[in-house]
Order: sequence, then structure tokens, then C-alpha cells
Amino acid sequence: MAKDGYRPVSQSWADGKIGVGRAIALGFASLMFKPAGTLTVTYTLVGDPE
Repeated sequence: MAKDGYRPVSQSWADGKIGVGRAIALGFASLMFKPAGTLTVTYTLVGDPE
């Protein structure tokens, strides 16, 4: 994206959450295996890429 003129402006990370269904299905084991989190990056277009 950098070659097209985009630059990162901000980023945020949200930890993975254990859902109720997963907790019921896996029981205690669900506490040991947390799902992956989510990374969100916001970009802005800087200048004219042409």
C-alpha cells in the first residue's frame, strides 16, 4: 500500500474473547486456549500516487 501513497494513521488491538458456546463445549479447557485477537489498522492517502 505504501507504493500507492497510503500511510498508516492508527492501529488498535482487541484481545480474543471466549464465547459462551465455546466455554460450554470445551469447559475448563476453553480457559487455556484463547482465540486470536484482532488488529485493525487505519490508513490515509498522502499526496498523489501518480
